[in-house]
Amino acid sequence: MKTKKIMATVLAGTLTASLAVGAVGCKSSKDALQISVVNVGYGVEWLHKLAEGYNSHNPDVEIDIDDSYYGGIDKQFVDQVLSGETDTDIYFSRDAMFEYMQRGQSAGGEYYDRILEDLTDLYEAENPYDNDRTMKSKIHPDVLRDISMKQEDGKEHQFSVPWVMDALGIMYNADLFEEYNLTVPNTTHELITLCEHIQTVDCAGTEAQNGKLTPFVDSYSDSYWNILTEGWITQYEGVEAMQGEYGFWNGYDPNGDRYYSTVLSYDGIERAYEVLHDLM
Repeated sequence: MKTKKIMATVLAGTLTASLAVGAVGCKSSKDALQISVVNVGYGVEWLHKLAEGYNSHNPDVEIDIDDSYYGGIDKQFVDQVLSGETDTDIYFSRDAMFEYMQRGQSAGGEYYDRILEDLTDLYEAENPYDNDRTMKSKIHPDVLRDISMKQEDGKEHQFSVPWVMDALGIMYNADLFEEYNLTVPNTTHELITLCEHIQTVDCAGTEAQNGKLTPFVDSYSDSYWNILTEGWITQYEGVEAMQGEYGFWNGYDPNGDRYYSTVLSYDGIERAYEVLHDLM
């Protein structure tokens, strides 16, 4: 059974979104819907209510929601999709699936040109229960741009559907900044310099550990550093190189070619991870 698999991804910049993408190769029944959702703070009650609403109109369809997945399982979801033999019809995850938009996959004895299902028809379908509005018309243009990719027909196609949006940024302790006369950085260079300075501040006699301030506090179980790097890449390469017609998010490398092996060869990607290395 060919199905539309759902994965989530994170957008570059200060906003992040989880997205739905289509994949191929499912073993589940046409009268059953298997959903796997990552439970990382957005809650899952809404999904159960959505399933109840769907069942009220489609009582013969059995819906099974597995919400036992927590942080750190994105790779497990990706591996399931790439196997082509997953029982799950719909995934809600955070993993970026852009690199698979141009990748083929064998599943169920068949070969598909792309592992992700083209959802453009879903975006452009008129909803008779919503004044014939399309889903595409209700999505913010900036989000739509980031989840679209130009195909051979010269048109923008969509392979994912956003299901949550939140803000991304670095919080700082304003009291400590004022106490030690620290300046909020505006660039990655200033951020690195600030962190180096913070480690030299003498906090003897205070509650600071070992009499020193710690520049960053991060979770051992789940990290958001990789999301920050996407904003830094855009800072170094520019918005056009990342989001333009022949930019990174449309699957093009710096030379305007569309090769899986070279799409990550932007200098800005290397520079962003150099910043990450210095901070870590």
